[in-house]
Amino acid sequence: MARYEYEKILIQCANRLEFQALQKAFEDVGYMVREQSEGSRHFFTTSEERVMVLCGSYGKIWASASCEFGIITHKPELVIDFGTCGGLLRDLKIGDWILAQDLLEYDSFRSVAEGSHLEMSLDTELTQSLKYELDLYLDKMGVFLQVGRLLCADRDIQSVEERRELFKKYGGVAVCWEAMAIARITDLHELDFLSFRVVSDTGESGLTGKAFLTEYKKNAKSSLAPASLAFVESLKKLGWI
Repeated sequence: MARYEYEKILIQCANRLEFQALQKAFEDVGYMVREQSEGSRHFFTTSEERVMVLCGSYGKIWASASCEFGIITHKPELVIDFGTCGGLLRDLKIGDWILAQDLLEYDSFRSVAEGSHLEMSLDTELTQSLKYELDLYLDKMGVFLQVGRLLCADRDIQSVEERRELFKKYGGVAVCWEAMAIARITDLHELDFLSFRVVSDTGESGLTGKAFLTEYKKNAKSSLAPASLAFVESLKKLGWI
């Protein structure tokens, strides 16, 4: 397996739940962090300033702008998309982990005339490097790690039926909002990219609207804490932080 070395990395998430889980994980692993704000951007850096964790907000536009800010400000060699996602595979449960092998943005097109969606394949060896470390936590934490296609769109998928249709049509294992937007900006800067997501909903509850969002927050809070700790410890073992 190839050895990847980085002087600086940027980790981008979308909301305060994800941000706070990462901050606690870094502190629990022994890092001192410094919270900062610049305009509407909120982030923290480790004391050695090898890592910036950026709370980049929801959706493609805000995620893209935040990623550009993070890259210009921190000058990383690796960008990692981190957050929650909705499971599409029947066997996935809340709290399971997703490592993206490729991305497909199904609510926009590379070419409207051809009807082709924007797709991006990720570095297989880089993904496997992180997977190797994360695999060591699976039995202890009672979770499953799925490597596969992550679908992206600016919308929540709340019903089981729609999830099954997305899996059938596009072959995705999970769905999120921002990963492709962050990957696209990273690619423009010719930097390495990874996406690690935690399953926060499967549609099995049948909830919609505000009830769905309330359940999401509850699941996200309980699932993000152990995943964040395993994620940060894995980055440390790899020598990336």
